[in-house]
Amino acid sequence: MPRNSKQTQFLPASFRDPAGHIFRQDGKIYRQINQSGKDDYELMMSSGLYDVLVKRGFLIPHKETSLTKLGIKDSRAYKAIMPEQIDFISYPYEWSFGMLKDAALLTIEIQKICLEHGMVLKDASAYNVQFIAGRPVFIDTLSFAKLSRQYWHGYRQFCQHFLAPLALASRVDVRFISMLRDHIDGFPLDLTKRALGTRAKLLPGLFMHIVLHARSQQQYQKKRPAPKNFNLERAKISQIALANHLEKTVRKIAAPKQITTWGDYYKNADHYNQSSFKKKGVIIKDYIGRVKPKTVWDIGGNDGTFSRIVLAAGAKSAVCFDFDYAAVESNYQQLQKDKNKNLLPLYLDLSSPSVNTGWAQQERDGLAERAEDTKSVVMALALMHHLAIQNNIPFASMRDYFARLGEYLIIEFVPKDDEKVKELLIAREDIFTEYSIENFEKVFLAKYNLVSKDEVKGTKRTMYLLRRKK
Repeated sequence: MPRNSKQTQFLPASFRDPAGHIFRQDGKIYRQINQSGKDDYELMMSSGLYDVLVKRGFLIPHKETSLTKLGIKDSRAYKAIMPEQIDFISYPYEWSFGMLKDAALLTIEIQKICLEHGMVLKDASAYNVQFIAGRPVFIDTLSFAKLSRQYWHGYRQFCQHFLAPLALASRVDVRFISMLRDHIDGFPLDLTKRALGTRAKLLPGLFMHIVLHARSQQQYQKKRPAPKNFNLERAKISQIALANHLEKTVRKIAAPKQITTWGDYYKNADHYNQSSFKKKGVIIKDYIGRVKPKTVWDIGGNDGTFSRIVLAAGAKSAVCFDFDYAAVESNYQQLQKDKNKNLLPLYLDLSSPSVNTGWAQQERDGLAERAEDTKSVVMALALMHHLAIQNNIPFASMRDYFARLGEYLIIEFVPKDDEKVKELLIAREDIFTEYSIENFEKVFLAKYNLVSKDEVKGTKRTMYLLRRKK
């Protein structure tokens, strides 16, 4: 960790790389490059690799900055850079199938470009990719190394981080993607092989890169093969062939068929007539106009219908979370068509949100730790009755968690005589004596100030704009 006179926070997520680490100073993210990473960094910059990747939008750009200016007095330090700042960090276990597949294809394409410049991706972690302006972008400037081995060092990691979860999502169940939260170094290949069973043989690439790869891992653990003499041209040819085969395999992995209750929620909305739906949009636009937020977190936002409304109303960006993979995938595919650069769709089960995880529970931040505090808005539309009735979450607990996530809250109260609540109560006893608009207001207004309250005409629902008390 750099020693300096300024407030510097070392970010634990980068502790594994001896070539350098990331840190935060005065609200900005920097990357320290150590002397051990000097040669590879200089080769990346001088070979033209950096310029090609940045020009094509594949790699996040950076500016070199002064170690002295940052107050860094670390004998290991060679240089410091400030990458283009990212508003929100997401993780692979929060992505849809299409997002994970696009991130995999980007990683392969970068590996192929590296080989053209005499370099290689020394790792292939899915955590090296972020979705910025609607597309995957590689963010780890220190993942590039001089080509010096016959085999690709990142091969195992690519298969575990990308190929295995894609195969399991496509051929078994899309929910395997969220299970990456419990396997932050990717799915073990032997586990993937057993989960796929005979389905792995239906696509030759999967059989080769998962089944045979898993077998070779087991054999390698028993007896390490002697290293072969390095030949640059032979290494290039073999690794390009491997990258091409991996790309072909990934492209052939079909999107899973996702038939769900919520995938077409707004397209088939029978709880709103067209006039009421428009009225709700007008109310939300008014709220956004008053607050003028930088970011809106649309929690339970389904396919992003209302996220697009808040963006049209002036919000700078929106993160749209939903627990339905079909809805998240639909949202992602739509933003690709629209070329929407300000919307990020992510998977989230709010009853069990992303938590601090990894080594010492510090490598990956939980949802609340990534909250943007300044003028941020949390939007929870048609959500609280699911939390209260399906998950038995008390109003006070909802209130406290929402207050952690943002300064403002746009929330929709759905009463018991609404058709959607009646549907929820068909399958269970109504034990929810506290579920009323009066109690909702009593509980939430203990920690929020009421900015606006508006009925959605033509429905029994009420919209609220609340501001967290200081």
